[in-house]
Amino acid sequence: MITQIIAKDLKGLSFIQDLGSHTLFLGPNGSGKSARSQALILALLGYIPGGGKQNADILDSYGSSDKLVVGVKIDDQLFERGFVRKDNKVSQGFKVNGKGVRETEFSKALGMAGAPVAIDINAFMALSDAKKIDVFMDLYPPESDLSKIVMDIEEKKAKINSLTARAKELEGAAARLTTARANMQLPIGTLADVQAQIKETEDKLAKARQDLKDSEIEEAKIKAAAEEKEKAAKQAELNLQKQEQAPPAAITPVQAIVEPVSTRPSLNDKEFFSMESPMGKTVTEIMETRATASIQAILDALNKSGCAACTARLVAMRELKKYRKEAAA
Repeated sequence: MITQIIAKDLKGLSFIQDLGSHTLFLGPNGSGKSARSQALILALLGYIPGGGKQNADILDSYGSSDKLVVGVKIDDQLFERGFVRKDNKVSQGFKVNGKGVRETEFSKALGMAGAPVAIDINAFMALSDAKKIDVFMDLYPPESDLSKIVMDIEEKKAKINSLTARAKELEGAAARLTTARANMQLPIGTLADVQAQIKETEDKLAKARQDLKDSEIEEAKIKAAAEEKEKAAKQAELNLQKQEQAPPAAITPVQAIVEPVSTRPSLNDKEFFSMESPMGKTVTEIMETRATASIQAILDALNKSGCAACTARLVAMRELKKYRKEAAA
């Protein structure tokens, strides 16, 4: 049981107050009623609920000098706390029965003495709800780590918020799907009919793709044939140009037997073209040979270019046949 309260320089007061099993403080303002309650609370808790918990804050708020001492006597043990300012730094010291001890030893001894708790009702009622919770937690601390409990609560809150948002999102999606389903225009017929239509469409699409592929192949063949014809025609043209540019070797013998106009006798065309060269051929035969060769070259070019039935080939064949017939006569 608490039997005595001690204070030195607490709000300008110093006192030793004996207590009974039930003690009531009466007196005018400034007589020290609150100071005695605060001395008891500060001695037991190490701070006053609603005020600061740092040593400097405690000394500045409740001390009247650079030193403040509060104490409580439980049965026959005296527990004291002292706050001292030195070099602008405030430290706290602990004594049990007048002997200096560490804070852990002080708390252990106070616990073995019954760990009494004091509450200032007026100060408690003036606290916010959060501060009142802190006071209760100090009076009845949970068996587990309080900070861990708070963290778990925050995590659960965050999870609940996330699930709530997800639920709203799903509700919105469900509403949109319901609306879309109501507005959906389903095809006429049974499922089998719809599947048959899909199969028919797929078959048509496959055939169209194959037709397109065949058309591309045929187009490539036509293009290749056209290029080949164009190449053959160009080659035939080059061959004709070479033949035209080549010197007429067959005429040289004829030129050798032709006398100058001033010396040779006058001949008509028939006599001239029937004259024989030193090689035994007349001018007419030589010219027919050259014409036959030229027509044959034209036919070869037409055959290579694929003009097997064109008018030009038929005319060339007719002329070639005529020259050969005249040569044979």
